[in-house]
Amino acid sequence: MDPNHVWNLFAVLRDQNLIRRVSLEQGVQSQVVTLFMSQHDALRIDDREHVPFDPSLRPDRSEIFILPAFELPQAVASAVQEPLSLETLSDDESELEKVKALFLASRESDAVLFQVFDRRQILSRKRLTLILGSGTFGRLDLSGFSVDTKLVAAFTEGDFFFESFHMARRVVDLTSHFREATDGEIQAFAEHAILEIEADELLELA
Repeated sequence: MDPNHVWNLFAVLRDQNLIRRVSLEQGVQSQVVTLFMSQHDALRIDDREHVPFDPSLRPDRSEIFILPAFELPQAVASAVQEPLSLETLSDDESELEKVKALFLASRESDAVLFQVFDRRQILSRKRLTLILGSGTFGRLDLSGFSVDTKLVAAFTEGDFFFESFHMARRVVDLTSHFREATDGEIQAFAEHAILEIEADELLELA
């Protein structure tokens, strides 16, 4: 990933997964790019074993889940290719409260870096938020938000990498890669003969 490429920060809203472009001052832009890239380095994707995603597994520190040949959601792919066609994220707190994820991407790169976002990151005018300036604290009169301290997923060279399915599915829809057991399947499992035998043995020991 080249930090000299033109990178854009995007916000994914909960409403039908709408995407907004986050307009940044030039100085802040470079800081955001540096931060996201350092967080990507912290994932150590090239240094870890790539484990095909299996919901029954929990990767250790030497492993990371991979979904190879992953197709980005159309809304994300379109945002990366045509960032200026998107509306920018406003400072309206009702819109900020709808943000569920942030991602950094560039048309010149094959990488998309994802963070989760929750309402605790919002700097709200509704609360008395104090900021330090010239040795004394004053009130923050503008709305804003903080970015997270780590990535939860990274798309690079056509593959999707993540450590936690629970966190990754908060930024990208992964339902096609995971199916939860139905109530009927859970009931059938609970009534399995082997489990019944073990339950009887436990009763005899009680």
